[in-house]
Amino acid sequence: MPEGESPKQVSDRADRLFERLLGLEGNIALFSHGQFGCVLAARWIGLPAFAGRHFAIYPARFGIFGHESDYPQRRVISLWNAETISLERAGAAADRGAVECSASSPEHGVRSLVDANARPFAADR
Repeated sequence: MPEGESPKQVSDRADRLFERLLGLEGNIALFSHGQFGCVLAARWIGLPAFAGRHFAIYPARFGIFGHESDYPQRRVISLWNAETISLERAGAAADRGAVECSASSPEHGVRSLVDANARPFAADR
């Protein structure tokens, strides 16, 4: 669409992505652009897509979308805007949810370490 997606379309796209991700087994590494990453955060915890405007996300940062350990049906954001993350923490968090990373360009000089067992997931429209 020349004018871009409507908020409803963006929200629906995020919801479809989570439906697909939650149907997979194993660790999942998800990379996104900043604006969509903020929408993903909002939708993960049940907020409307436009609430993503309250989440600041910086280039080449890590976030962990997981579940409350005592209430596994409750979705939480366990980590947000981290510059680095250990493979152990990423793996442990991915066992309880998804790891979300903001996209970065080569000029940032940032290397992302991803668990060798993680499967990348392409979020097509």
